[in-house]
Amino acid sequence: MKLGTKSCADRRRGELFLWNALTIVVAYGSPDRIASRLDRANQEFEVLRHWEASAAWNASIQINIWNQNELKQVQNEKELWKLHTCTDLEHIVEHLSTNISRDQSRQISLFCRGPKYTPELSRAFEEVQQELYRIYHTSLVCYGDFCEHGEPELARRMEQSRDPQFLLTIWHAWRHRVGPKGKPLYRDMVQIMNQAARRNGAKATDGIGYAKEVHDLPKIENEVKRLYDEILPFYQRLHAWVRFRLSKFYGEDLIERLRPLPAHLLAIYMVNIKGNMWAQSWEAIADLIVPEDLLGSNQDFTLEDVLAISNLSVVDMAKSAEEYFVSMGFQPMTSSFWRYSQLEKPVDPGFPTSCHPSSLDLYNGDDFRIELCGQQTWDTFLTLHHEMGHIQYYMNYHHQPPIFRDGANPSFHESIGDCINYGIQSPAFLKRFGLKSKLEPNVMIGHLLKQALSRIPLIVWSYVVDQWRWDVFSEKVPFTEWNDHWWDLREQIQGVQSPLPRHPDSFDPMAKFHIPDNSPYIPYFFAGFLQVQLYERLCQVEHGSTIDVHQCDLWGAKRAGHVLRSLMSAGQSQPWKRVLMDNLGMASISAQPLLRYYDPLIRWLDEMIERESIPIGW
Repeated sequence: MKLGTKSCADRRRGELFLWNALTIVVAYGSPDRIASRLDRANQEFEVLRHWEASAAWNASIQINIWNQNELKQVQNEKELWKLHTCTDLEHIVEHLSTNISRDQSRQISLFCRGPKYTPELSRAFEEVQQELYRIYHTSLVCYGDFCEHGEPELARRMEQSRDPQFLLTIWHAWRHRVGPKGKPLYRDMVQIMNQAARRNGAKATDGIGYAKEVHDLPKIENEVKRLYDEILPFYQRLHAWVRFRLSKFYGEDLIERLRPLPAHLLAIYMVNIKGNMWAQSWEAIADLIVPEDLLGSNQDFTLEDVLAISNLSVVDMAKSAEEYFVSMGFQPMTSSFWRYSQLEKPVDPGFPTSCHPSSLDLYNGDDFRIELCGQQTWDTFLTLHHEMGHIQYYMNYHHQPPIFRDGANPSFHESIGDCINYGIQSPAFLKRFGLKSKLEPNVMIGHLLKQALSRIPLIVWSYVVDQWRWDVFSEKVPFTEWNDHWWDLREQIQGVQSPLPRHPDSFDPMAKFHIPDNSPYIPYFFAGFLQVQLYERLCQVEHGSTIDVHQCDLWGAKRAGHVLRSLMSAGQSQPWKRVLMDNLGMASISAQPLLRYYDPLIRWLDEMIERESIPIGW
């Protein structure tokens, strides 16, 4: 944040609130007051979101007390403005309920849902969340001759190690560093958010009630359980194979035959959107899990060879992601994107910076950005496509009123880039890098196994994280049992256990970015299914219903691109089920496309489990 801008910003904010107060008087005396009031609310909302996004960007790329205070101030003012605006809109609705259009009613409902903060609650919430954020991003783990942050420095250390004692030490040290400090703050945040939620008629803000509202799923718990149960046999087989292979490497003293997997041995941490220091993705241990006969020769398909062959820099990878979307008929990135995005970690910046991959809409026309500490890895290549999927979504619904500028539901935003990533990992696309366009059946199994190690545990992990959040915010679990409940869920649902007894002060959920950031995780659960659903349907639109999805490349797929842009352009102006039906002919999220995609791997796992007499379950 440049010096001298704060007073100017304060003047602009004062003008905005004076403008808002005047329009309340005008609106109540206007014959078309609801339309006039909503138009003004959208204009003001766009201005405030721009200020908030700008402050959030500064507070993320340069973590210091000044930028954090500026962000808190903007967010407090936004909440105060929202409180006044929603009160005004609700009063108008009471008097004009029969004259409000469906579109107007939807805007008001979307805008005014969720916690209702007083100025005092807003200030308290922002102070607590900023401190949680600071703890996560500035905490250091010291070992031997190094002291490093959780993201991304420890990643490189853990990537290079198969020493179980080193992995255990780092696993414990990170949780010990952030957990005890974050636990009382997280309790404060839960209490503040629940107070704000109850002021808006909800029992708990991030309990099951709020999740139902945001996802427009009155029985969301049944929907989550249904999808989990459908993929559970696949997950159990994958889990059994991973446990079998790890026991071959580490020995049965560390990996017991019918026990949950020790979390630290799944924690070979690579920097990506999925992370791995939390055992939510197992891709980084693929070298231990994928048998050599599934890897093929040097001329066969290997993801790791792609960057070595092409020697792409991080900027080159971003350009490649842009080219993929443009080939489907999307617009290229704006000049502001290339000017302001941070694609690599600054060299010796002199201040902490967030390395958690993220994308941002600055709400000022054409300013969209990615923040990433990218490296010359395949993982960064995929992450850039994922984040650019968010940017393309921002650009395609930009014509909508600001209240409608969001995904059809939170899962849609997380699905677009990963839908494209399925195509990027197809042999047909990778032929462009000099790799084979057709794979031998055994090599295709190896390819699917690597993908499954990345994607399937993430779905199950997502269920664990938000089930824990729902239970905590709904006050079903006492504060003293938060950490025990975390590990109970991880064992029951994920089949993963803590490698060490946990101290009463432990707060292991704090080790994952989305907990201190207060970001729900259930969108990633639904997105794990929706991305394959989208990919299968787009392949059929472009190549016909008989296409083998394993050979489907969406590069240059103009018809598929048209369908995808139509879906994205709706924003959240329509219920998500209608958006899905209108564009893809589907009325719900289904596990069947995912199971069809991985069917060759599932059949192979069944053969291996029978051949090796591998036990299933934990």
